[in-house]
Amino acid sequence: MDMLKITRRAACLSLGTLAVLCAAGRAAEQPLSDEEKVVLARAADAQTAFAMDLYGFLANLPHPQKPIENIFFSPSSISTAMAIVYAGSQGQTETQFCDALHFWTPQESFHDAMGRLEKRLNEQGRLGDCDLTSVNALWMDKKAAVQDSFLQQVSRFYSAHLQQVDFAKNPAAACQLINSWVQTQTHDRIQNLIDEGALDALTRLVVTNAVYFKGKWALPFDAEATHPDRFIVSVYTFRDGRPQTEYHKVEVQMMTRKGIFGYQKNDICQILELPYLCGDLRMVILLPNDPELYRLEHALNPKTLSEWLAVLRPQEVEVHLPRFTMTYACELKQALASLGLSSAFTAAADFSAITGGKDFFISDVVHKAFIQVDEEGTEAAAATGAVMKLVSVAEPPPIFRVDRPFLFLIQDKPTGAPLFFGRVTDPTKD
Repeated sequence: MDMLKITRRAACLSLGTLAVLCAAGRAAEQPLSDEEKVVLARAADAQTAFAMDLYGFLANLPHPQKPIENIFFSPSSISTAMAIVYAGSQGQTETQFCDALHFWTPQESFHDAMGRLEKRLNEQGRLGDCDLTSVNALWMDKKAAVQDSFLQQVSRFYSAHLQQVDFAKNPAAACQLINSWVQTQTHDRIQNLIDEGALDALTRLVVTNAVYFKGKWALPFDAEATHPDRFIVSVYTFRDGRPQTEYHKVEVQMMTRKGIFGYQKNDICQILELPYLCGDLRMVILLPNDPELYRLEHALNPKTLSEWLAVLRPQEVEVHLPRFTMTYACELKQALASLGLSSAFTAAADFSAITGGKDFFISDVVHKAFIQVDEEGTEAAAATGAVMKLVSVAEPPPIFRVDRPFLFLIQDKPTGAPLFFGRVTDPTKD
């Protein structure tokens, strides 16, 4: 159906989601009750499954026809923003949310789990030397007729801030206000989330989630040890039934250190855990054994990821990791529709739990993310010990040299919740 006709027939709901991660921190793990572990794990599993599905779409898997380079997004941010919209869905639209984003019914159970997970992440942000916040806001037109039950539900589970704006008379001013809120919540890292002109007189509600993270490594890198090194950029496409890979070299600033890290190697990749000083958060790096990502991308799914992370064991590792900064923006309407959330973007959408009638649909879903990984939080330390014994020669520690494309995620370790997920094919590209 023509989009112009749709906007004439229905008011529109515009959804904004964003995420930002800046620099790299861990404190004592927080014990969880058995009941809470089950609830949080279900929400985290849903976010992980959605992360894999969305990554597959963004990377054009399984057979990419054009090179896809760096990718970075927040499954947590997107899932949380969409969960707020899900609270207003009914009928076929509600069912499609479950299919596309791995949500479930009854909704009361789902929102309780998602709300608890977001609360836990905010609590982790208050532990150790870091900053982690996830906040939500509803921007509602002054004349919009929104059900009190919907507002009470999203306030109860997601602490969603409500502000009335005048989309009908001054959509440009409303856009500026929303973007200003986003910029403030993300410490100026995410600017102009919503493009000028994206909102108009038919807009009735905008839902936003902002995630911000800044933390220090538990084992920081020494800035003086960082040195220029090569990184082999390999970008593959699928042609004539086979992956075709192109290679070239770039110079990166390679951070280096030895330390005790969670580590494992299998026949597809090496896995390294870099803990933060912030709560139970960690970065997990998946480094393929091959020069390209082809086998790793096709082997990765929620089950294999869980199995690989379960066998990480602490051992001394020599780590070489490039500094990198990345900004990534994408419109998610096509991705979500392809994953099964199709009716929500048409006049057939059923968001009657928001308005009491079928007069809303989603017009846009936008996402913007930023990450910077460097040596921040560096400290100097030295230890000297001399014990002279005649022993057998020990094997040298494994070398984890990130000099080729890799995947990574920022994760809450006890629950498995994926705050961020990304792919780096060229660390020199912002």
